Amino acid sequence: MFKSFIFLIILKISISSPYCKEGENYCSRCNPVTKLCIKCQKDIYTPNSNGGCDYLRKCQLGKNYCYECSSEGNLCKICENGYFPDEIGGCSYTDNCEVSEKGLCIKCKENFALIGVEDYYNGGLKICKYLHSEELKNCDSFYISNGICYYCKKGFFLNSEDKKCINTEHCSESSNDICKKCDSGYYLDKTNNKCIIQNELFNHCKESNGETCILCDNYYYLSENKKCSQINYCKIVDNDGKCKKCISGYFMSEDGYSCTPEINCKKGDEHFGICLLCKENFYIDNNDQKCKSNIDENNTKYCKILKDGICTECIIGYALGEDHKCSTSYDCKRSINTTCVECSNTYFLTKNNICTNVERCVYGSFYILGCVECEENYYYDEYNMECKLAEGNFINCKSSEDLNFCQKCRDDFYLNFTDNLCYSNKDDQNKFYKCLQVNTTEEDVEYECMDCIDNYYLGSIDKKCTTIDGCAISENENKCIKCDEYCYCFDMNTSRCVPNDEIISDDKMYYFRCNRTNKEGTACEICLEGFILNENGICVDEIHCIDKKDDKCQRCQNDENGMFCLNNYFGCEEIYDKGCLECNNIFDLFACTKCLEGYELNQNGKCIEIQDN
Repeated sequence: MFKSFIFLIILKISISSPYCKEGENYCSRCNPVTKLCIKCQKDIYTPNSNGGCDYLRKCQLGKNYCYECSSEGNLCKICENGYFPDEIGGCSYTDNCEVSEKGLCIKCKENFALIGVEDYYNGGLKICKYLHSEELKNCDSFYISNGICYYCKKGFFLNSEDKKCINTEHCSESSNDICKKCDSGYYLDKTNNKCIIQNELFNHCKESNGETCILCDNYYYLSENKKCSQINYCKIVDNDGKCKKCISGYFMSEDGYSCTPEINCKKGDEHFGICLLCKENFYIDNNDQKCKSNIDENNTKYCKILKDGICTECIIGYALGEDHKCSTSYDCKRSINTTCVECSNTYFLTKNNICTNVERCVYGSFYILGCVECEENYYYDEYNMECKLAEGNFINCKSSEDLNFCQKCRDDFYLNFTDNLCYSNKDDQNKFYKCLQVNTTEEDVEYECMDCIDNYYLGSIDKKCTTIDGCAISENENKCIKCDEYCYCFDMNTSRCVPNDEIISDDKMYYFRCNRTNKEGTACEICLEGFILNENGICVDEIHCIDKKDDKCQRCQNDENGMFCLNNYFGCEEIYDKGCLECNNIFDLFACTKCLEGYELNQNGKCIEIQDN
């Protein structure tokens, strides 16, 4: 009877409980009597009543090596020696802890972070969390107290729901969970925080609100139909997408978004996009800086400059009357078109068709109301306003206001300021060839040319006159040997002096800061002092670089010892903007493109310090 009772109990247990088998269902040890699992393979599992192991989701005293649970009951507070509290309520025999104390980890191994508050006994928990786990993958900064990410690496953004870093394709610049700039050929959909490839509707678009474009690429502007149109013939564009400077020969349009040629303009100011001088038979209207005809309209006939609807200056050969109309003047008796051909009595017609009362005058002027040049062997006495015989101290003199000395010599002569006499400058072997003035007032000081005649350039080193712009030393008037290195680069291929203090164009950047190019004229060979030649044949400033990575400058000096911004093409650029970090607009190096922390970029390319409210 008793044996039958024992048999029934065993039979009941075997029927109600599944059969436990070691190595299955994460069980490492079974009870031979009850056939239940009494030890699981992994520390994060605990035996259940069905003969297998359950995933531990709450703290259980006496199980998984836990001695004491937290007050919330979901995490283990104190574990057996050699075991450490894990994230799911139990204790783990983990290899991720490098140093432990009293059963608690105080230092994790490499690529693991110790998560938890410092005050453990008041409810804190410290665990080792894998830095490349799903929660921290691509995370740049996270909270040490709970291991939750709050700042992602560049190109990744924080998902506000699960606090994980997600990748937004083709984003080149971001801030926390917001993309700021997309790769070239993509535009930023600010509504959905995505970079989308430019298409027909969003061609050359940089940013959109999800429906229409709101910001265009550089050298494009947003037209009325919300599409991006090209800014033609523009040299520099501001942050608003408007043109700041047109290329030579073109002028700003009224809308400020494009450059157009002024067909009747003879000379313009490319910096301000306005015409300075119109062609013949046209005058400048200062209201719109346009060239308009001065032949047909009565009020503007022969006018040169019109301001507020009133003529303020006439073309050569005509004078402005009290009625603000232009008429023949300066005693011109008869003119053909705009050229005087006959003067009134007592006046003389010069070779440039000006009427003057100065006898023996060859060329006259409306502007100085006198003579510009007298007949040969005569000079113009500006004090007495007459042409006088050039003799004594005035031999080969052209003009003077002083009764005793010449002040300007005739062509082919230069003025020596020491004796105030005119000497020939025609000999090309003479160091004063084509010189206009020679000056020295001290003894034992070598005479030097200080100014050249028109169309000649004074070398900064040899002080000789040459026809080659920017030439410092020339072999003759047509061949330069060395350029003025401070302002010009010597192109070995063409033997030309090219300005090196401004960027000609993006494919001629090797002239910038260059002293001499290679023989092919395709890259710089020698830089100006203080600059280094990089692998692209461009002169860069690395002296003021304070942070390098892989031999490339990451950050420039920006402190009381000097302010420099980082330019991807030319290295460190000196700038008068303390908060500027990067300046990558090659056509305007003084325009900042990225600011230091604590500063923000305004519409004018300047970094403004952020003020605390």
